[in-house]
Amino acid sequence: MTTKAWIPASTSARLEQLVRVRPGITRQEAATRLGLSTSAVTTAVARLVGSDRLVETGPAEGTRGRGRPRGSLSVTSPASTVGVLLYSYGVFELAVLGYDGTTRARQRREVPGLLSVDDVVAAARGLLARSAGWQRPDLLVFGIPSPFHRDVGLPPRPPGSDTDRRSFANVFTGDPFEALAEAVDAEVLWENDANLAALGECSQQSETERCALYVKVGGEGIGAGLCIDGRIMSGGHGLGAEIAHLRTDDDPQAICSCGSRGCLDVSTGPRLMRQLADAYDRELTWAEWLVLVETGAAGPVRVMQDVGRQIARTIGNVCTFLDPSSIILEAGSAASTAALAEGFADQLGQQTPPFIHSVTQIRHGNLGDRAELLGAVEVARQHIGP
Repeated sequence: MTTKAWIPASTSARLEQLVRVRPGITRQEAATRLGLSTSAVTTAVARLVGSDRLVETGPAEGTRGRGRPRGSLSVTSPASTVGVLLYSYGVFELAVLGYDGTTRARQRREVPGLLSVDDVVAAARGLLARSAGWQRPDLLVFGIPSPFHRDVGLPPRPPGSDTDRRSFANVFTGDPFEALAEAVDAEVLWENDANLAALGECSQQSETERCALYVKVGGEGIGAGLCIDGRIMSGGHGLGAEIAHLRTDDDPQAICSCGSRGCLDVSTGPRLMRQLADAYDRELTWAEWLVLVETGAAGPVRVMQDVGRQIARTIGNVCTFLDPSSIILEAGSAASTAALAEGFADQLGQQTPPFIHSVTQIRHGNLGDRAELLGAVEVARQHIGP
């Protein structure tokens, strides 16, 4: 399917498209994104408001400062939407969101085993059918738990395929990319789920973070994403910020699904929870683990702190190299994230020079399970316009 691009058009058309995907934007913000003068944008706003294509709402009572009030812009036509499909380790999530981040519909269901092409196509069609009561989604964004780069780092293709595209993780039983594009009358964008979460967290900041590293620990392992100037940095083959496969353990028994040994991912996820199996006479589920951490159980809290330390030991040199403005940590709950961050911050201070760890902000993820959804909205915004 052809890829949309930001095609030069009249100032009014460009502004209207920008407001459609960034509702609530101000004139000053629009001028910056469009690379235009404020006076040019003001003229275009007046033209679009006069033709009932835009409305401008004034600032909230008591928030006015000096100069022209910062009113927010929105379109008068029905609000555009984005369809989101997220697949991660047996859970398939479908959602429709407005470009303002509001959720119009959301559904989660378990999918045993790998996801088939038929599952993907049926889900996408069902999502579009459910959105019939609203503006039809402009795009579908699909998040997958695998490194991804358009035309390079795709999940495996069926045996016998003559393509030279590279593969990394076995996520689907077949190749859903072309099948989905042909089955639905909508453009489909694909992205790694951790990258979406990283972008979601960064997009909600009042100011664009120059360099933000997002790290998430869960029951199935560890994921990470890197955003530079508010955009995903996925590298040349979709493996950018793939810290799960940085070597951290020389144990020859610690074989990873990637084919290497001693990857950080092997020390987190399922192996993490097995560390306390003897203490509890059975292997814990991730949900049970989070409850124990929330109640302050010493063992799980200590293990989560140790995971934070191990991550910091592994990426300390990376942080010195990248000089991130912030590192965003997420571990499933407030208490679990706090324990992870405590160990991480303690070890980072030992792994990096003072001029790095003293200025690097370590913060907790604020969005929980909405991070990937809001990241998908931002991916759609950036694909359509500036």
